Amino acid sequence: MKPMILVAVLAALAAPVAMPAMAKPAGHCSPGLAKKNPPCVPPGLAKKGVTTSDYLRKGDRYDRDYERVYYPRRYRLPPLGENEGYYRDGRIVYRVDEQTRRVIELIRLTDLILND
Repeated sequence: MKPMILVAVLAALAAPVAMPAMAKPAGHCSPGLAKKNPPCVPPGLAKKGVTTSDYLRKGDRYDRDYERVYYPRRYRLPPLGENEGYYRDGRIVYRVDEQTRRVIELIRLTDLILND
């Protein structure tokens, strides 16, 4: 009986360690959206003609003329690092490295508002 308990305890302790390894990488879209045309675009945005190419991606050079976000706390944005800035394009906020002008992160404003 004791070996069964030991195996059960070890399995329970190993499960949380294995979970992060099985997680999908950031930016992965759900299987349902991957099958749509255009892929990875929610149906409401697809009807409006929005595609994933309309948005900058992480690592892209930021050369567009977007509205700078001067008060990040108003949008519940995380604190900026040194030489970083926030720029807004509609419902998308880009965290940009000010020196290289590369996009560090994309943040949807609806995610910030709904995730308290």
